[in-house]
Amino acid sequence: MALISANAPLPLQGTYNTRDLGGYPAGPGAVCAGRFLRSDQPAGLGEGDLEALYRYGVRLSIDLRSGEECRRAPSSLRGYRDIRCEEVPLLDNLQSSLAAGETAGLPDSMGALYVSLLRDSQPSLARALSLMAGCREGCVLYHCTAGKDRTGVLSMLLLSLAGVEEAVIVADYAASEANMAPFFAKQRAALEKLAPGGIPEGAFSSAPENMEMALAELRRQGGAEEYLRAIGLTGGEIGALRARLLAE
Repeated sequence: MALISANAPLPLQGTYNTRDLGGYPAGPGAVCAGRFLRSDQPAGLGEGDLEALYRYGVRLSIDLRSGEECRRAPSSLRGYRDIRCEEVPLLDNLQSSLAAGETAGLPDSMGALYVSLLRDSQPSLARALSLMAGCREGCVLYHCTAGKDRTGVLSMLLLSLAGVEEAVIVADYAASEANMAPFFAKQRAALEKLAPGGIPEGAFSSAPENMEMALAELRRQGGAEEYLRAIGLTGGEIGALRARLLAE
């Protein structure tokens, strides 16, 4: 079996996991570069990083973090030139619980969390995807804190809609663990102070089986296009997303 390589992060100073979805094989072609960037939180970007992202084409930023996360680490993109910044919280209640040191009732695995997100966070997913579909020019950067979980599920939906093979989607997801290792080391220490009972180990990993669980749930719901229709996207929005992903 050929080795599947995930896209490398952009050479930015203030993030670890900012990656283009472009270049992955999709049917007879490939996902277009310069249309979608997945990322960890852009909260420490200097002028050089901001200018680099602007030159890359970023004109819309979608922040998937909770309100509390946004307050603790505001996005550096907010207010920069004409970049539009939107907040679409995913898993807001879960993040509030972690911040308060409450770990009881957390899903058994990150894969179970992703399945729950697909089932229970449909309005927020639909809002984020609708914003993406409405972005006619430039590149969309979407992010959570680590660019792994919430960002990973949204990336799965986009890549699945484009027709990217599941093994490639899993490899794209799995790359976050190594990319984010320096950040996770600091985050683990901070969270363990808040939650003496311990943080699930999966919070700091991107094991392939977690994304495989999410993909299995997506198949159960009829695949990407059927899922997007079910959560409220119009045919026009789905077509616009596919065109952004695939049209040169």
